[in-house]
Amino acid sequence: MKNAAGIIRTLLFFGLVGIASICAALEVHIGDWETAPEGTTAFLYYGQYGSMSSSYSHGRKVDDNARMATNIGILRFVHWLTLGGNPFAPNLLIPIGQIKTGGSLSPLGSTGGVGDVIIALPYWPIHNHETREYGSITLLTFLPTGSYDKNRPLNLGENRRKHDIQLGYQHALGRSFFIELEADGMFFLKNSDAELTQKPLYEVEGFLSYEWAPGSRVGVGLFYTFGGKTTINGVDQDDRVKTTKVALTGSTFFDAKHQLIISLSKDMHVENGLKEDKRLNFRLMHIF
Repeated sequence: MKNAAGIIRTLLFFGLVGIASICAALEVHIGDWETAPEGTTAFLYYGQYGSMSSSYSHGRKVDDNARMATNIGILRFVHWLTLGGNPFAPNLLIPIGQIKTGGSLSPLGSTGGVGDVIIALPYWPIHNHETREYGSITLLTFLPTGSYDKNRPLNLGENRRKHDIQLGYQHALGRSFFIELEADGMFFLKNSDAELTQKPLYEVEGFLSYEWAPGSRVGVGLFYTFGGKTTINGVDQDDRVKTTKVALTGSTFFDAKHQLIISLSKDMHVENGLKEDKRLNFRLMHIF
């Protein structure tokens, strides 16, 4: 069995903690399944600030002084089209960020730079504007373009490609309440520098949201992430992910072209790795 310190070193060395933060900034927010009119172009900026102070191995806390802070931003460009009579919205995302460590992790120092570029292709086979029922499938590709050095303990780039398939669904309950569901699976190619392979990582999430005014919602969500066990040089690292998180989110259009989303979340249970004590996510959108 790989010990807890080994699990954390593996996660940090291959940039997986930083990338996990980037992926978290990409989590679907309330109202995201609704579509925009054909021809709409938008620019979005994501900001995410997270802090961790303890690490776990097989569900047990093994270090209460494993401190890490993440500061991640993402520039996102999206344009809505019509494909086969249904909405289609190609996206380009450019992550940037910084990771700092403290406590027992302080020897690892800090890092900053650009993360791996992401191409996202969401498509809506279900889009009923009258009933506000939406269903989508999104294909995401993470390209190995980010800052990476195999000799550094922390990296924002992963030096490998990843592909993600994401399914989303929104169903209205009366006029003001909504159930919003998401499920996705991420599939990893090899990091050849250290013969790192990783099994698929899965996530399911659900939100119950309330629209208290046109274009403004508040919601509570539950997230469950599992899988993603890694192997290095053929050796099983015994580091399966199994994390439960809760979030409180609010969103509003403060005029016809600008939206603000703010989300507060924390990990409730972590099987292996670092437990996030708190996270603040925000997203600003400008529609051209």
